[in-house]
Amino acid sequence: MDTQKLEQLVGAKALHLAGLVMVFFGSGFFLKVAFDHNWIAPPERVALGLVAGAALVAYAQFLAKRGTTFFSDGITALGAAIVFLSLWAANALFGLVPAGTVFGGMAATSASLAALGWRHRSERLGVFAAVAGYATPILVGSTAGNDWTLAGYLALLSCGTIALGLLIDAKSLAPLALAGSLAWTGVHFLNVAQPPVAVAAMLAMLYAPFALAGWVAEGTRKGATLHLSVSVMASIIFAIFAFGVLRPEHRTDLGIGFAIAGIAYVAAAIFTRSIRPGYVAAGFLALAALSALDSAALATALAAEAVACAFAGAILRDAVLRGFGVALLGLDAVWTGVSESFAHAASAFWNERFVSLAAVTAASFGVNAALALQPFRTKDDEALSRPLRLAAHAFGLAALTLEAHDFTSASAVSILWAVYAAALVVAGLRKRDVMLRWEGLALIVAAGVKVLCFDLASLPFEYRVLSGLAVGVVLIVVSWLYQRRAQEAV
Repeated sequence: MDTQKLEQLVGAKALHLAGLVMVFFGSGFFLKVAFDHNWIAPPERVALGLVAGAALVAYAQFLAKRGTTFFSDGITALGAAIVFLSLWAANALFGLVPAGTVFGGMAATSASLAALGWRHRSERLGVFAAVAGYATPILVGSTAGNDWTLAGYLALLSCGTIALGLLIDAKSLAPLALAGSLAWTGVHFLNVAQPPVAVAAMLAMLYAPFALAGWVAEGTRKGATLHLSVSVMASIIFAIFAFGVLRPEHRTDLGIGFAIAGIAYVAAAIFTRSIRPGYVAAGFLALAALSALDSAALATALAAEAVACAFAGAILRDAVLRGFGVALLGLDAVWTGVSESFAHAASAFWNERFVSLAAVTAASFGVNAALALQPFRTKDDEALSRPLRLAAHAFGLAALTLEAHDFTSASAVSILWAVYAAALVVAGLRKRDVMLRWEGLALIVAAGVKVLCFDLASLPFEYRVLSGLAVGVVLIVVSWLYQRRAQEAV
């Protein structure tokens, strides 16, 4: 960046943003000082803030007509922020108006920002409107006991945000809406005192707009790839939360919900004459069929479908189908990692935990092999190769470690890590793969730290000896391999 561009960036944009922030906080401090010294009565303070905010928004529209878009957007956002601050103070500080009225005022302000964003085709105003809309329930403090109302409001807000993004071709609004819904899921809906079926229904309301966005975008061909990607991400997130909320007590309800989602995506594929929603439908229908299975069968079935989709997508050169295979693998990995990592196993190896982790391990290797097929390999496939191999080794090592920990001595875990690390180093040297070698070295270091910090301090004497000797021998062997490699290079 040359000096003139840097100067323009600092003078025209950075200072503008800093000034807006300072004026906003200055307005807030003024309200506080006025409250502390009783300069102005509370009703007049609120009215003054509302009038000042509205005046700034009106002035910003005058500036927009003169072509100063960035500056006018900032003034509009500042005016809306002052209105929000005044409405919040009217309820939280002064108790002048009920929470419902404040909520309506803030929602109307967010809608006005969105309308201005549509009028001026401004993505910045759309972002301000979305952030204000998702923050409104927190500012009002009216979430307790209003779970269904909150879910409906957030669903409408997501619909509006996505629609605005489609209308003005703003690529950030749909992902922003998904982030807002995900944040509210974690902050509120996973902690509500409602029956599991009711929670799942609220989550369905929350994420349904994103499925609708995939339909509309696919039908209009406007931002289809982005909105279908957001739709798939929302579907995966909903599936994970639905599994967590409903399984295993409400398996039938879970299967019905997935079936409805699958049928909806089939309808989308027919309506838009596109195969891509059909891929999502296949996933939901598969989940509907698998929802009644136990954890091991579920992990194995998802793993098999992930590998099949990845191979089919690679051979047919269909990026969406390949991505669907990777997404299924991610869903399988998350579910297995959450549900099986701390599960109790009654017998060694032949148990749900080991089978589930082994299925994810095999699927990671399988999907990686599918993405490595020549001549179908792409740059995106190459970027996914290393994370997939790392995931395969992590889940495989976790499966073996848990079995060794539960059914043998603690020293067996150290020996397992050392042997596994040596195998990775040897494979890395043979294949000239730097990542494999570093994985092995990192695991050897972990094994050594475990021996020094845990085994030698807490295990019986004979296990200390076994642990120390085994890991020490592996360290020597690996160092010898590296020395031989250096000699061969010379």
